[in-house]
Amino acid sequence: MPGNRLKMCDFPVNRRNSLRSHSIVKFARQRQRNFRSSTWLTQPNGGFKLSAVTFPWECKHNQIRNGGVTMAIRAIIVSICLILFAAKTALVTAQQYVLGVDSTNRAAHLFDPTTGALVQQNFLSWAGVTTGFGSTAKHAMQVGNQLWVSDQIFDSIYRFDLSGSYLGLIGNAGLDNIKGMEVVGNQVWVTNAGTNNGAPGDSIVFIDIASASITGSVATSGSLFDLINYQGQILASNIGNDSLEWYDFNGNLTGTFHASNGVNSIDFPQQLFARSNGNLFAAGFSAPAGVYQFDSLGNNLGIFAAQDLGPRGVLELGNGQIMWTNNAGF
Repeated sequence: MPGNRLKMCDFPVNRRNSLRSHSIVKFARQRQRNFRSSTWLTQPNGGFKLSAVTFPWECKHNQIRNGGVTMAIRAIIVSICLILFAAKTALVTAQQYVLGVDSTNRAAHLFDPTTGALVQQNFLSWAGVTTGFGSTAKHAMQVGNQLWVSDQIFDSIYRFDLSGSYLGLIGNAGLDNIKGMEVVGNQVWVTNAGTNNGAPGDSIVFIDIASASITGSVATSGSLFDLINYQGQILASNIGNDSLEWYDFNGNLTGTFHASNGVNSIDFPQQLFARSNGNLFAAGFSAPAGVYQFDSLGNNLGIFAAQDLGPRGVLELGNGQIMWTNNAGF
């Protein structure tokens, strides 16, 4: 099933990724195909109620209508993942972008981290790698001087250099039904739920960064979706029991941050995101669906946005709004 994820990265952009400005939104010079997606930006403090969403702009074939403060790019997209990273070149100062994983088109697009506006389409692509096979990408993140993208259906992790060039993959031996990833020391931890390809079933799989090879795993109680570093521990979303759980740096379950019965609180938790104020966002896909907010102690503060809209990913933008995703797009 589709899902989303956010992360912070640093990488250089080469000259082929140079941008041109089109009205307020910046679009890439090349590969401007009929990409349409959706972006919902909701203000955390005032301005909108929990279920309120806005579509001030609509972009189609690089045309902007109904000018406004935020942008909606409409598309049919199965799954989108987001990360936040910084781009550096010798000619410009460091800039940050959101990288959105578009599972339908097997590509990742760049967005402005302050406004959520589209910056460059198809910055990464794995379409050629998966031709003739099923593919549902879940999560992109920076790992050293590379970008890694996990694919739940292809049972692999794609690796790219920091300019977007494809380097190779990890898998599919040892991986099955993978979703979220996190850098933990000199390893990448990836959530795994299947047993095909010799994979260990419900578990966290450990991948050595230097060799880009699987070095082991630890079993989990239920299927984990996402993993993030939070409060000096590893926090995971468990779609088996609908709860948010603590793990130590050996991958052992140590406690529960928030226990949910899937009825009175979050159900099918996917994307986790640590807010700048110390609180936590979690995207709850199933009813009662919504982007939930929890305080630093795990207390449920209620649905913050995307009520009843099946959100999968969430990120806090630099302008204080949030960017969230579901099956319709951004």
